[in-house]
Amino acid sequence: MQSFEYLEAKSLEEVVQTLASGEEVRVLAGGCGILLLMKQNLYFPQALVNIKKIPGLKYIEQDNGVVRIGTLATHNEVKGTLLVEEKLPLLSEALSYVATNRIRNMATIGGTLAHADPTSDAAPALLALEARVVVMGSQGEREIELAAFFKDYFETVLEPSEVLKEIIVPLPPETAKGFYTRFEVRKAMDKAMPGVAVLIDLAEDKKTIRTARIGLSGVGNCCLRLEEAEEFLAGKEDHPDIRQKIGDIIQATIDPVEEYHFTVDYKKQIAAVFLQRVFAEAYSRASSLS
Repeated sequence: MQSFEYLEAKSLEEVVQTLASGEEVRVLAGGCGILLLMKQNLYFPQALVNIKKIPGLKYIEQDNGVVRIGTLATHNEVKGTLLVEEKLPLLSEALSYVATNRIRNMATIGGTLAHADPTSDAAPALLALEARVVVMGSQGEREIELAAFFKDYFETVLEPSEVLKEIIVPLPPETAKGFYTRFEVRKAMDKAMPGVAVLIDLAEDKKTIRTARIGLSGVGNCCLRLEEAEEFLAGKEDHPDIRQKIGDIIQATIDPVEEYHFTVDYKKQIAAVFLQRVFAEAYSRASSLS
């Protein structure tokens, strides 16, 4: 690991000022992602600015139809909060897959999203829940749809002076149910290849899909929403032909990277199978609501 300057910020304003200095500076939240890349000599920042001691960035609260999550809330804090368990069970379910309990106690939600790991477990659930992020920079604050936040492999649309401040998750309808799971090559890898989250809201007949939201990871250079399949599913009922169609859509949409001993075609087939399985379970959960 190359040498770097270590800084501790006392406020977000100080972080923004440091990021705007023009040097290669990265924000350190939980540190689980960026430090690993640095240890592997894959990333070489000139400085790290630690935000963990900034007050007021660790919270999980309900506010006017949304859940607001501070950027420093850890995975276990989010997963184990009664509000999330009751109102956002899809997110709680996805976070249970993240690495180990020790990592979940360290890794922050904001840090995970800003790290933009394309094999994230948290991102697909938050994408399916139509989350937004609040970022702060030299030009002030702005909200970004999470679906537009991820740009490329470990890259987001954050400007050089911007830091992720908050995650906003709209409360889904009480009639909506979701499911998340992932394909793992082996447990020790802790990587979603792919990870699939589906949120289904059914009409009053408990058969017709009112809305479907699909979040994916491990299918290319960044996590994404499968909007074409979402649009196709609206107004449909579960049927083998419907499952086949969304399987075809995901194979035509994603651009996975060939790695290990898996070909691109094989990874597309796995993604299709997992989407079909996750859709079927989410639909079953939604249709079983009394």
